[in-house]
Amino acid sequence: MRNQKASYNRYEQVKDFIIGKSVLEIGFWDHNDLWEYHARGAHYWYGIDFNKEAVQLAQNKGFDAIQWDLETMGIPKADRSFDCILMRHVLEHLDNVVLFLVKLSEYYHPKMIVIEVPNAGWWALPFYTAITDMHLDYHSPLHVREFLPRHFYEITKRAKILNVTEIRYLHSFGTTFFGHFVDYIIGMLFPKLRRNLLCILKNKG
Repeated sequence: MRNQKASYNRYEQVKDFIIGKSVLEIGFWDHNDLWEYHARGAHYWYGIDFNKEAVQLAQNKGFDAIQWDLETMGIPKADRSFDCILMRHVLEHLDNVVLFLVKLSEYYHPKMIVIEVPNAGWWALPFYTAITDMHLDYHSPLHVREFLPRHFYEITKRAKILNVTEIRYLHSFGTTFFGHFVDYIIGMLFPKLRRNLLCILKNKG
């Protein structure tokens, strides 16, 4: 029940970019049902993930999904365009973010890209990294505004088409009561110390 509530709260953070739209979600598996909120909210949802069981689960529930390792197999070409590409906590797990973004931009021409990444200014980051950390990178708002447009679009000569229009600081909605409570209180008092960043890139046209 706790995980389900946390998933719904996280869905609420992005639902305005999903409802009624065609959505390509890359790296959708997060060990709970967040992806299904995304899929049911979208007009059409297509998922890509390397986790075989996650892809099978999505297919069994009637959604289009494909098993794919983005770093070793490249990026699969789609036979349709999408209103939105959604990536929640994907970039920080990739060895070569620049190559990934370049390849992504070669195959898809979305109206919007929504990316969630860990906030380098998160108040608990020193404690988190001291205990366990599977992330290869963290992002600050300045890094996002400079890094994403430069590497994602200038290489493909599309720098003037899409730009970072908004960056939001997001609560994490942790699965433990204590962790969620502390994170929420600190995040309410100091929004820039929240755990995650949501980056919205839109088509200028």
